[in-house]
Formats: sequence, C-alpha cells, structure tokens
Amino acid sequence: MTSESDTDRDGVLSYPAEWHAVGHGLYDGLRSWRGKPQRPPPDNPDVDKEIHYYKGGYVVGTIVQALLMLALAYAGLSM
Repeated sequence: MTSESDTDRDGVLSYPAEWHAVGHGLYDGLRSWRGKPQRPPPDNPDVDKEIHYYKGGYVVGTIVQALLMLALAYAGLSM
C-alpha cells in the first residue's frame, strides 16, 4: 500500500507510512530534551509524505518523556 486511498479504511493511521512517521516522531520526542524539534525531521520518504504525523508523534513523545521524568522525581523524593 502506497497511499491512504489504497486502504479499506480511510482515516487516521490507516496505512503504514502514517504509522512509520508517528514512530519516528515518538522516538525523537522521547530522546530529545527540547519542546520542539531543533533539527530537521529524518530524511525518510514516509516522514516527508506525512510530516503532520511526525510532528504529532513528537509532541506525544515529549509529553511521555516529561511524565516519566516527573514520576521518577516523585519516586525519588518520596523515598
């Protein structure tokens, strides 16, 4: 499948390129300490085609990272 119109279900995350772009965004959001990407997105055709999914994944990854840090800080302070 190379486009969303090739799938039976037309919508959010309905074909592999969208999932791949989200995965790249999640990974970058989890590993970066910055609230927004400071480097260009990965040179990947799926990310280029679905940049909005990359950006959404980055936001979610950054939020998950912040929540993990808060949980670790809370656990460390309550010992």
